[in-house]
Amino acid sequence: MLSKELLRRRTEEAVHRIEQERLREEERLRQEVKARELEEQKNRQLKALQLRERRLAKRMVAEIFRDAVIAANRGDRGLSVPSPPHASDAVEQELRETGFRFFRTQTRGVEAHIEAHVRNFFAAVSESPIATTYLERALGALTPVQQDSTQPEEWTAEAVLDVLAELEVEGEELINERAREYLDRSLYPFLHNLPLVEPEPVLQLAWKPAALTQELVELPGHVPSWMCCTSGSWLLQRVNECASQAADAGLHEAVFEFIAVPLDEERWGGNAMSKLVYLGQPIGVTPFNTVLMRSMFKALGFETERLSSNGLEALRLSW
Repeated sequence: MLSKELLRRRTEEAVHRIEQERLREEERLRQEVKARELEEQKNRQLKALQLRERRLAKRMVAEIFRDAVIAANRGDRGLSVPSPPHASDAVEQELRETGFRFFRTQTRGVEAHIEAHVRNFFAAVSESPIATTYLERALGALTPVQQDSTQPEEWTAEAVLDVLAELEVEGEELINERAREYLDRSLYPFLHNLPLVEPEPVLQLAWKPAALTQELVELPGHVPSWMCCTSGSWLLQRVNECASQAADAGLHEAVFEFIAVPLDEERWGGNAMSKLVYLGQPIGVTPFNTVLMRSMFKALGFETERLSSNGLEALRLSW
């Protein structure tokens, strides 16, 4: 049946439906734009955070490099550094990229404090094979309390106290006045009232003498390994001799030239070596460029300056 009223109502319903669909589409588009803006904002914040963490990681690894060089110069083969509370993933990634080898572990907590006190006491005891034996027994007596594996590890000093009691009887003559004072005023009070020291996470760095014929040695993390290998320790010894010679002459600096040498796979594998020359005399070789060698010497406390003239490079060390 043809009806004007029905057609008008149908038109009005269609107009309302179309308007609602338009409004819904507009809202959907607004929500999409808002979601994209939020996602872009989160991405910008994430990138900014990653950039800050990366910068922090680079600063921390630079400090770790300095400490590792100092440790290697002492003859150490490793270094423990506190695990960073922030940006730990970035720090570990930076360590890997710069060539360091490391693993996660934790400090020994109160055990290390007991050991330190015991060693301090025996350092004051009169030297004797008996004292050495008792020191080994005391350190070997450090044992954790057996308890639920889900609980923090605790340590007892009872066995250590037993060893010290035996020493007081059998090695009384070894406990001189200084050792007695430390025993009564420091060691005994400490062992009878152990502090609560929670183990803390650390990164344990480790290195071994670099094998130039078997690996490329070119990154900052390789410097400690090179310092304790034959060619590295020899070169550092020669640098020290040359610097000492300059100091004896009243100078505050020494200049070392870097001269590239031909590849020799039999001696150095695939490493591109440079010869260090002092006052016209070669003193040793290094796989590192002047930039990295400068960083190593700066870590050891020297003032350094890179010199370049007629295609030749040199390092000035000042003290």
